[in-house]
Amino acid sequence: MDLFGLSIGGMVAQETTRQAPDLIDRLILAGTGPQGGPGEAAMTGVTVRAILRGLATFTNPTTLLFFTRTPTGSQAAKSYQARLKRRSAGPDKPVTAAVIRAQLRAVNRWGHQQPGPNKFTGPVLIPHGDSDRMVPAGNADALLTRLPDAEVRIFADSGHGVVPQNHRSVTELTSGFLRR
Repeated sequence: MDLFGLSIGGMVAQETTRQAPDLIDRLILAGTGPQGGPGEAAMTGVTVRAILRGLATFTNPTTLLFFTRTPTGSQAAKSYQARLKRRSAGPDKPVTAAVIRAQLRAVNRWGHQQPGPNKFTGPVLIPHGDSDRMVPAGNADALLTRLPDAEVRIFADSGHGVVPQNHRSVTELTSGFLRR
């Protein structure tokens, strides 16, 4: 089985490979980091401040958290929001405050933990944004040191929304990685 994890999903994917490495053939970890990775313990504060700023400025917090504040990032945020609005079948339900609190507690705990043993030796692809404020890019390098068969691809002018901002490039990169 191949496994793709983005952000907190990447943390779950890492724990899955730790507990059952023989179930996973290839692993993709986007916009995530290892336990205790650089700056991860600060993610809770970054997220809360962005949510409050979004409320104060009537800006969707994902725009503030996932994309850079450059013209490229602003355009990517608008395109992302437009793609979400086009989705007519099975739209996601709004995230509740309880879910956000649970996610922030889990990420905070992950950010303060020491890395567990790594038993996964399969190929790993690590796409990451160079300007990710939630999970700083140094986490890609930290993952690289823990995973023996990993390759990192850093996307310029990209934040935590590295996948939706670069969806075509990430799709091509992922497809090539999975075909190997």
